[in-house]
Amino acid sequence: MKKKVEKFEKGFLTFFNDIKNELQQTTHHLYDDVANEAASAFETGKLQLPHKKMEDYKYSDLKKHLKSDFVFYTAPEKAKVYPKDLFVCDVPDLDAETVMLINGWFHDYDGKKLKTTDEGIVYGSLLYAYENGYKEIIDAYLNKHLNTGSPLVALNNMFAQDGFFVYVPDNVVAQTPIQLINLVSALEEVFVSPHSLIVAGKNSQAKFLLCEHSIFPKYFLNNSVMQIIALENSHIEYVRLQNAHNESYQFTSTYIHQTDNSSVKTNTITLHGGVVRNNIVASIDGKGCYNEMYGLFLVDKGQHVDNWTLIDHKQAESSSKELFKGIIDDYATGAFAGKILVRKDSQHTDAEQTNKNILLTSDAKMYTKPQLEIYADDVVCSHGATVGQMNEDELFYMRQRGISQKTARLMLLNAFAYDVIKDISVEPVKNAVINLVEKRLSGDLTRCDKCEIKC
Repeated sequence: MKKKVEKFEKGFLTFFNDIKNELQQTTHHLYDDVANEAASAFETGKLQLPHKKMEDYKYSDLKKHLKSDFVFYTAPEKAKVYPKDLFVCDVPDLDAETVMLINGWFHDYDGKKLKTTDEGIVYGSLLYAYENGYKEIIDAYLNKHLNTGSPLVALNNMFAQDGFFVYVPDNVVAQTPIQLINLVSALEEVFVSPHSLIVAGKNSQAKFLLCEHSIFPKYFLNNSVMQIIALENSHIEYVRLQNAHNESYQFTSTYIHQTDNSSVKTNTITLHGGVVRNNIVASIDGKGCYNEMYGLFLVDKGQHVDNWTLIDHKQAESSSKELFKGIIDDYATGAFAGKILVRKDSQHTDAEQTNKNILLTSDAKMYTKPQLEIYADDVVCSHGATVGQMNEDELFYMRQRGISQKTARLMLLNAFAYDVIKDISVEPVKNAVINLVEKRLSGDLTRCDKCEIKC
């Protein structure tokens, strides 16, 4: 069932009250409490939609992108879409377990809402898992360890639909990655609000690829939340590939919670998107933890990408490494605000944060704000940021050796991007990203390069 919310910025509260009962039934009342709390916070003025007067959104006035009309699906609709038809082009050699959301709802293209791998990993629909044996796990972690005071999280809680659920039991090592596909497919302007949960048990290992795409060129709003729980001595790698069209509004919130001796590596690759805001928060709440956080974005024309990150060291003897890079062309804009927080008792913390950006034209703009907030005295922490143009000396050196200017520029840009991509450990994913980035930089990348479904 689909309903229309007119002028979202002004009408979202009225719309929520209109559809609340219907949505509660569809979602098995899973989000009732947090949805009502979020609506109350907006109604009383405690929370506001993100705008430029807020410090955390000073470079991204998201509120102005919420003035449009949107269609919202209060229940899943039937669709005949198969992942192999859509995504073989992006990662052609990937052997993975695959599940899909369409317009915010789980799509059981093979008739199964919940699957179990040979190793015992459970993955599929969050709502179905809640009603079929995994209520205890979901209640333990869903909407825990995240900032419900965030306006984007609150907005997601009000309109939360289905989402991905992955449970990796204790001592299980996944042999193949799991591919999560978040697809927007509508002939009208649609608003989607998925909420997903990944729980990795003690001593477990797993790798994930989240692909975010759209089929039709209608503008849309994707306001998603992803929670990643890494329990004791677990190891997770999570790659997010954003590849939507220029009329898309993509607001994502990723919350990572780590306990003793766990490690989490995330890599956020933004190839295409109109307005993209990625909030990524890592809560390191255990000793001996390691967090790696990478990001790469490529923007041109009027695109805008804003990455906001927080690595919160809550316990001693943990370490983190953060590297985000951006390539900005034409009159596009980019932004990065990253904070490393080291709390009072987090002695022996080792943290490194780096942001590097290349502007390809005089009209391109980049805003960067790296931050360290340290309350412990026995730590090793560093941060830095650069914004500049391509190195003319390097270009001259390559030109002197017979390399054309265009080829030299592409070689240098690919080398710049490779620093982020090389840390993807799943070879088919890494090779696919390298290929997509090369095509994107050379200007001949269509969003769905060789897809059977054409936009």
